[in-house]
Amino acid sequence: MINNLDRFIQGLWNWDPISEVLPGKARVGDIDGCLERRGKLLMLETKAPGAAIPTGQAIMFDNLRKTGVVSTIIIWGRQNQPEAMEIYAQNQICPKRPATMDDVRAAVRQWYTWASQQPRPEQRTHSPLL
Repeated sequence: MINNLDRFIQGLWNWDPISEVLPGKARVGDIDGCLERRGKLLMLETKAPGAAIPTGQAIMFDNLRKTGVVSTIIIWGRQNQPEAMEIYAQNQICPKRPATMDDVRAAVRQWYTWASQQPRPEQRTHSPLL
């Protein structure tokens, strides 16, 4: 939840300086919402009514889905007024369909119930960033 819109806007980053070091069309993007449960991630991406999913973003959502770790719900509509949603889940893509806030809430609840039943992730001892 955004408590102070001015401070939120002042804190937005311009990712271009980082994207400039990436080859080809690769670019850093933002995530509108993210929920973790037992090592599984649900990303929430919002779009204005009628907006298209950029090709690179669709490729990313599909590749993340295939890992079995990340699911994504794309929500179209105005703020807190969903009109449609599309879901990238572990074994399928549920095409864009009309949706209400109750539909989005039900999808998030269903994902959370599923994630709660998954085994906890194992501790990793090595990261290429460390």
